[in-house]
Amino acid sequence: MQILKVLGSVLSAPRTELSRYVPAIVILTINPEKIGLLIGPGGKTINGLIKRFELTTIDVEEDGKVYIAADDPKKAERAAEEVRGLTREFKVGDIIEGQVIKILEFGAIVDLGGGKDGMIHVSELKNGFVKDANEVVKVGDLVRAKVIRAGEDGRIGLSLKQM
Repeated sequence: MQILKVLGSVLSAPRTELSRYVPAIVILTINPEKIGLLIGPGGKTINGLIKRFELTTIDVEEDGKVYIAADDPKKAERAAEEVRGLTREFKVGDIIEGQVIKILEFGAIVDLGGGKDGMIHVSELKNGFVKDANEVVKVGDLVRAKVIRAGEDGRIGLSLKQM
């Protein structure tokens, strides 16, 4: 009781904010089948994330739990967003936002983050005939599109006209 009395005289209530010296840990869960993708060949991907975001560590468990530790909570959260993007599974009907990174004669390629991209075929750019994708979108445009195909081969089909 004496210890509690002394503690109470020094700190009457819990602090509302943690010290800036306390490491931040972000916990998220990914599909266990995506663990290899997160780790990468020889640990290249996970070690790259640790270096790029200046993290203390990233620990991955077999059940898909990922623990991201950093000195700065903002760095840990940015790394967590990167992990979510890298391991995201797209489903038909999802709405995505991404930047047009390439125009082809048959459509446009959109960056979906995490090293993934999707294609909008010219027939899905807008209602009616589109001869050239440049008529509707340009490289660098930010677009909202609907996922209309998510193949097991990793190919993702997108549509602007179905939005």
